[in-house]
Amino acid sequence: MKMLGIAVAVVALMAQAGSRVLDMRAAHGFIPAAAAATPDLRNSVAPSPQTGLASWYGVKYHGRRTASGERYNMYARTAAHHNLPFGTWVRVTNPRNGRSVIVRINDRLPSRSHACIIDLSYLAARELGIERCGLQEVSMRVVRNAGKPLPQN
Repeated sequence: MKMLGIAVAVVALMAQAGSRVLDMRAAHGFIPAAAAATPDLRNSVAPSPQTGLASWYGVKYHGRRTASGERYNMYARTAAHHNLPFGTWVRVTNPRNGRSVIVRINDRLPSRSHACIIDLSYLAARELGIERCGLQEVSMRVVRNAGKPLPQN
């Protein structure tokens, strides 16, 4: 009975931690890599702009591991997105002031974060002029897919 309780606790922790635990477990051979792999969206990413809210994160997460495994650097031009492949480059534009920045996706938005389409590093937010307000309506367009450039139309 005690083992069942431990198994339930492990499953609950895995659900809470999300794909990071699955990726780690797959890397160490505990589960098949196919079960932990995120879907390959390289060919399905629409190059058309997406609009919605952007937020940013900074000091609290500086130096922590991102979902891609690299350390978060608040002074790098990076961002978190729900499902774009890691390594995808996107141009984010603030329509209020016309500023734009190109960022690389290296993290995932929390599953509870449905309001935002992208979570920017502090540097990217500062360059867009949204570091003071915290949330801002933005336009986002993929400029280069992970691993290969977008076709020029």
